[in-house]
This record gives sequence, structure tokens and C-alpha cells, in this order.
Amino acid sequence: MDQASVFAWQPSSDPDAGQSVSYIFELVLGSVTWEIGTTAGNASVPNQELYDAIFNDQAQVEITGEWLVRATDGIDTVASATRAITVNVEALGTDQGADVPDVYALHQNYPN
Repeated sequence: MDQASVFAWQPSSDPDAGQSVSYIFELVLGSVTWEIGTTAGNASVPNQELYDAIFNDQAQVEITGEWLVRATDGIDTVASATRAITVNVEALGTDQGADVPDVYALHQNYPN
């Protein structure tokens, strides 16, 4: 489970010439919070961390939370609207290939 879930947004631009915009991505799932600083228009959270957050919060199969992005130029900070998210353990790919058999066999039907 080396993959990550990517959260993306439309990058902002600062109207003041020469100032760059950086972002703070915040994700809250149950009792676990991630805050990731970035200058890109996306942030990623490792699926293993999401999986651990779900099972550390009363061993649920899925959990609902919210995420938002704050954009700042170092002087002013603007927050996005808060978005709801539901994370399901099965969608994280924790058991990839677990249901694929190692051996296949085809036999003739009897008495056909």
C-alpha cells in the first residue's frame, strides 16, 4: 500500500507583482488531523496513514471528515470552503490482489 490519495485544487495567483502563493492543506478524519504545506496545487496523504486513521478511530470500515485549503502570500490568508470526504478502507487498495486465485482450472461438465 505504497500509494497516496491526492487532493487537488485550482492554484491561486497573487495580484501583487512578485509575491508567490503557498498553501496549507488541512484534512480531518475522526480524531486525526493532517496539515501539509505546499506551493503546488495539490497535496497527497499516504493511503497507509488514512487506513491507520480509520482503524484507530474505533475500527471502522469507513470514516467521514472534511478538508480545506488556505492560500497565503505571507501577508494575507484566504481559506477555501470546507469540503466533505468519506474514506472507505476498500477503496484504499489495502488488499490488492487478495481475491485473485493463484491457480485456475477448467474441467469438462458431466454428463454434457
